[in-house]
Amino acid sequence: AVPLEVPGAALRGVFPADAFVRQSGFGATPGEPTPEVRGRRVVVLGGGDTAMDALRTAIRRGAREALCVYRRDAATMAADREEYANALEEGAQFVFLSQPVAVIGNSAGEVTAVRCRNTELGDPDVSEQPEVKLRADIEFDVPADVVLVAYGFGPARLPRVGDFAGVVVDERGRIVVDAGQMTNLPGVFAGGSIVRGPAPLSEVVCDAREAAAAMDRYLAARRSNR
Repeated sequence: AVPLEVPGAALRGVFPADAFVRQSGFGATPGEPTPEVRGRRVVVLGGGDTAMDALRTAIRRGAREALCVYRRDAATMAADREEYANALEEGAQFVFLSQPVAVIGNSAGEVTAVRCRNTELGDPDVSEQPEVKLRADIEFDVPADVVLVAYGFGPARLPRVGDFAGVVVDERGRIVVDAGQMTNLPGVFAGGSIVRGPAPLSEVVCDAREAAAAMDRYLAARRSNR
């Protein structure tokens, strides 16, 4: 999972959202910390489906309030529209166009708030999402007892050994493919987060279907040329 990298991220009360959601359904693994949210103020960071799951799970487990802080607006949020609507219906609150810049704690090292700053959206970046810019406004604190980080997952890195060392990647380390999901190495295909970076499951499935069709065409062409 992509970690929270701001001052105070190591305070007691900061947890990965995906683990919290998983524990609610399957229980914690031995030695794994388990967030207690009943009667507490829960702040979820991120705007994807995992964030929506974390908000709804916190509410169902008795959180005093469940609030999502997201750097973009509702229209550009990565979460499925239905998931967002369901979270709203269950009582989740949202603070849009805001980005955490620090987690604040007390003398015992426990979370007490998330310090945020307003953002504004600019032109689309390389991921075709609006660029996020921090504004110079005064920072504000969102009270919190538990912080759940739902920043998604970083793409797997391609081992740069053997034949794979010749695969072309972009400046972010993502594999470059053509319209048929084939890399610069003939017969080697890729898709999903290793090509796109963090991506919704629907896009990953589309990549897989396109790659499968392209593989079939590639193999058929090789057979016909024998």
